[in-house]
Amino acid sequence: MSNLRVLVAGDSDLLNTVLKTSMMCWGYEVITVEDGEQACLALCIGNIDLCVLATDLPKVNGLKVCKFIRHSDFVTQPYVILLTATVSAESMRSAYMAGANDFLTTPLSLRDVKSRISGIAGRLSEARSQAQAFPTLDPIERYRHDLSLHADVHANRVSGNH
Repeated sequence: MSNLRVLVAGDSDLLNTVLKTSMMCWGYEVITVEDGEQACLALCIGNIDLCVLATDLPKVNGLKVCKFIRHSDFVTQPYVILLTATVSAESMRSAYMAGANDFLTTPLSLRDVKSRISGIAGRLSEARSQAQAFPTLDPIERYRHDLSLHADVHANRVSGNH
């Protein structure tokens, strides 16, 4: 059972219900909200690992919720997947600039949703394991680990994959 905490803010009750039911069956803890204002409040209250946000949320749209997340001082920044009916170059650019990590187009394929979330859960689990192991490493191993992280970041910047 995964301890991934997911916030779902869909633009319809049906979407929220389908995503919540499916994700709970996949072993995730799910919180659903009806609008962007409630999403921001839930993010402040809970320790959220992943946000699945519709772009057309009532009160505060998904892009503004993304900006709120990225400008907030959360201990860990959640991974953000935006749900959108259409994907254009301009809408993708706006979403990435706002802080989204990924996109899914509606209508959704639950197979795609499960695949994306499973991948995210695996990466988060690996990162948590490494973070827990880090304090037990001797100083030389910590230094090597830091160097490898910096080398990876530099390589990504040089290749343009930042």
